[in-house]
Amino acid sequence: MVDTIRTEADLVDNIFPDAQPAGSITAQDVRDFVVSARHLHNMGWQFFLDGAATVGGSPGAQVIPAGQRTLLTIDGGTEISGHPVVPSGGNASAAFWSISENKILPSGVNDFGFVRLFFTASSDAGGGFTNEIDIELDVSGLPNNEGSPLVNGDIIYQQTSIFTKGSGQSQHFNYVIPLFSGPNFQANGGKFYITSAGEMHVWTKAITAARLMSAVQP
Repeated sequence: MVDTIRTEADLVDNIFPDAQPAGSITAQDVRDFVVSARHLHNMGWQFFLDGAATVGGSPGAQVIPAGQRTLLTIDGGTEISGHPVVPSGGNASAAFWSISENKILPSGVNDFGFVRLFFTASSDAGGGFTNEIDIELDVSGLPNNEGSPLVNGDIIYQQTSIFTKGSGQSQHFNYVIPLFSGPNFQANGGKFYITSAGEMHVWTKAITAARLMSAVQP
């Protein structure tokens, strides 16, 4: 028979209720429990650190040209997982971060979690002071600068930050973002873009993604 993913209530009330007669639990009941457990307790987190550059001035530091919306890249040189995470729908990869495409991969539609993005950067704009940067999380799936990614709420997070130190001085940026996975996010994943008023260099780039709640109700 085909194994069935069941809700917690179905398992407790119907498959394994109190005072069952001896021998009433079948091999199929046990298989249904095993496949259901993967979805009922499918939480976890992953941490990815870019290995290209972890020191300012390194040749591997990512350059963000002045005025150009630029995809933030994290190559996953270091990866740590807090718990095995298997997507509840759509994505074939068990990772929260696609190294090849530099984007967040949601676990399933309407799942809830958070992302922490961290990087160190220096500004090359004038004296460095007042150089503004815009951080965007884009789930449109459109190529950079093609069309209007603002349509239909496809930029689901925006934050403007300012360099408060002088030119060439390192500064730390940290963003903690609660996320729920809507249809566009699930279909396209999410990419981080940086737009800087003046040229800047970015290193020690890291992302932590966690899934806290699964909306899957088989």
